[in-house]
Amino acid sequence: MLVLPSHTLVSPRIPRRGGAEVIEVRWDLLRRLVPACGVVLAMALACLQLFGPDVERTVPYPHESAFGTTGMMIVMVVVLTLWSISLYYRCSDVTVRRRLLGVAILLDLLQVDALVKYTAQTSSVVAVCWYLYYIPLVFVPLLMALAALRTSTMDRTVGVARLERVLTGVGVALSVGMLTNGVHRLAFVFDPSDPLWDVRYSYGPVYVAVFVWSVAMLLAYFVLIAFYARRTLRRVMLLVAVVAGSAVVYSATYVMRLAFAFNSNYALLYATGIVIIAESSLDLGLLPSYRHVGKLFHEIPLDIKVVASGGEVICATRVARPLSERVAGRLGRMHVEPGAMVDVRVDEESDVLHKAYGIDGGVALLRPSQSGRMEH
Repeated sequence: MLVLPSHTLVSPRIPRRGGAEVIEVRWDLLRRLVPACGVVLAMALACLQLFGPDVERTVPYPHESAFGTTGMMIVMVVVLTLWSISLYYRCSDVTVRRRLLGVAILLDLLQVDALVKYTAQTSSVVAVCWYLYYIPLVFVPLLMALAALRTSTMDRTVGVARLERVLTGVGVALSVGMLTNGVHRLAFVFDPSDPLWDVRYSYGPVYVAVFVWSVAMLLAYFVLIAFYARRTLRRVMLLVAVVAGSAVVYSATYVMRLAFAFNSNYALLYATGIVIIAESSLDLGLLPSYRHVGKLFHEIPLDIKVVASGGEVICATRVARPLSERVAGRLGRMHVEPGAMVDVRVDEESDVLHKAYGIDGGVALLRPSQSGRMEH
C-alpha cells in the first residue's frame, strides 16, 4: 500500500476553511506591508544620504577592491528575482512555496542593502544599512527551517504550531536587538566618535546570539529533512549537507575576521549558498516539487490512465493494464466535461466498468480491480 506524502493533505484537527482564510489574510497583509515599508525606508535613506554628515572611507569595502563585486551583486538581484518566479511555478506545496519566496525576497533585499551600504556617503546611512543587513540573516534560516518543518508534516500538531510562533517571536526579538544597537551597543561595540567606528568594533552578545541562531536554524533544516526523507534520498542529502557545512565554516571564518573571508563579499556568497541549498533540495525531492509528481502518480496502486480526447494514453500508473482499442475508440467519441464523471462499458468487456473523470483535454480513466467495484 502506498501512502501519499502527507504534506499534500490537510489535518482533520485543523479546520481547513478557517485556517486557510487566516493564512490568506496574513499573506495578503504581508504583500501590501512589505512594499510599503520598503518605500518608506528608501525615502528615509535618501534623506539621510542627502542631508546627513559626510564620512570618509579609509578601508575599502569589497566592491572598491581590484576584484570589485558590485556588478555581480546587481546580476544577483536579477537572478534572485527570476529564481523567485521559478519557485512559484515549481514548488508544489503552497506553504513551502511561500516560505521559499520569502527567502528569495530577503536575499534580494540583502543584496540591495549591501549595495547601498557600500556606496553610502553618510555615517547615518551606513549605520542603518549595517543593522538592516542582519534582518535577512535572521529570517532566511528561520524560513528554511519552517519549510522543512512543513515538509516533515510535524507542523500540524498544536505544540509545533506554538513552536513556530515562538521561533518567529525570537527572530523578531533578535532583529529588534540588531536594529536598536545604536542605543544599547549589545550587538556591535564601538566608539561612535571614532572616524573608523564601522571598522574598529567588537562583537557583543546580541551578535553572538544571531550567529548561533542562524547555525541552529540551518542545522534544524537538515535534521528535519534527513529524518523524514525517504531512504533513497538520504544519500543525496550528503551533497546538500556539504554545501551547508561549507557555508557555516565560511561564516565562522568571517566572524573571526580571517583575511580571505573578511575581505570577501559576504552578502553575495551567503545568497549563493542558500540558493544552492534550496535548489538542490527541490531538485533532489527533499522539498515538495512538481518535478516528482509524475513518479508519485506512477506508483499509485490503482489502474489509472490519463487519456487524451483522441483516445491516446498520455500516462498511466505502474499497475495499469493496456487500454483496449474498443475502450479507446469509445473514449475518442465521447466528451466528458471537466469535473464530471461517466461510466464507460463496451460490449466486448461487459464485466468491466470504467470510471471516466473529465479533465482538460481528455479524461482520467479508472478501472476497478473487480467488476463494478473500486479499491479502497
